[in-house]
Amino acid sequence: MHKTLLRLGNLMFIAGFPLIIGPGRTVGYFLQPAKARATSCLFVGVLLVFWGRPVLGILLEVFGLLNLFGNLFPLVFAVAKRMPFVGELFSSNGKQNSYSGGNGGGRRDYGSDDYAGGRDDYAGRVVEEWGDYGGEQWNK
Repeated sequence: MHKTLLRLGNLMFIAGFPLIIGPGRTVGYFLQPAKARATSCLFVGVLLVFWGRPVLGILLEVFGLLNLFGNLFPLVFAVAKRMPFVGELFSSNGKQNSYSGGNGGGRRDYGSDDYAGGRDDYAGRVVEEWGDYGGEQWNK
């Protein structure tokens, strides 16, 4: 049962990757000379899963995938740090990071002289005015 599911997962990966980025880009990416070791580990791992050696096959697949796509991890972490709840998990020193500001994940903090006042429709409350911006039209 588990071997069959692993085989189906490998088939879906092999069929899905070219469908997402295109067959030409897939061949171009996997057949780069710098990625030859990682590509061979990935495909030998897939073959081992198909031949009935799933543990060794999965280990080789993980090694190959980490070597093929390992350079994308900094990008993934940078995107995750900007996400509302996930970003707090990735904060480096336990403080709130500069992206969240403590008010909903990605909203800008208008506590300085950046905002003239009015209605904050996101929170449904009235925001106080923080300065004179050219006349009485900003005052209530």
